[in-house]
This record gives sequence, C-alpha cells and structure tokens, in this order.
Amino acid sequence: VAADWDDLVDGALAASISINEHGEPTVDSVWTNTDSSGASASVLDCNAWTLNGLNIVALHGKAGASGEQWTLVGDVASCSDKKRLYCLEQPQNGG
Repeated sequence: VAADWDDLVDGALAASISINEHGEPTVDSVWTNTDSSGASASVLDCNAWTLNGLNIVALHGKAGASGEQWTLVGDVASCSDKKRLYCLEQPQNGG
C-alpha cells in the first residue's frame, strides 16, 4: 500500500486497500474523515464517530481506490450507514 507515512499521504497508494479484515475482496465505502494528506477533512465525522443517526453525516472514502478517493470520495454519507473505519496515525518518529 505504502512504504512509509509520506508515501501513504502523497495522494496515491501503490496498491489499493481491497481486502477486508476477513481476507475477502471489498470495494465498499469506508469512514475516514481524512483527506489524502492525512489531515482531518472536516468536522463531518459522526460526532467523533459516536453517533449513528439518519440526519447526521460524515465524509468517507472508497475501499479499492488507489487515488485520492481512497480517503475522500467528496460527498457525505449518513452516519447510520454501516462502513469500515480507517484510522490513520503518523508515528512519532515521522516514519
């Protein structure tokens, strides 16, 4: 997917994340609220991922995408939708 943090957030993955936690292929939407640089994209995050109401929305990405859409498709989805969650963290040492 990426060699290091800089490679992860350069706008394109070396390979898409297209396998779920069970080893099965997936191209579903995923919760991220992160842009391709690794920064928070907005406050649209289902209230810090704690609410799931129909009228609450969040930004999402697309499993299987290797361009910028892997973290941010560009529209919102209802927080009542069931999606996997990508959690990204830059290590303290920067690598």
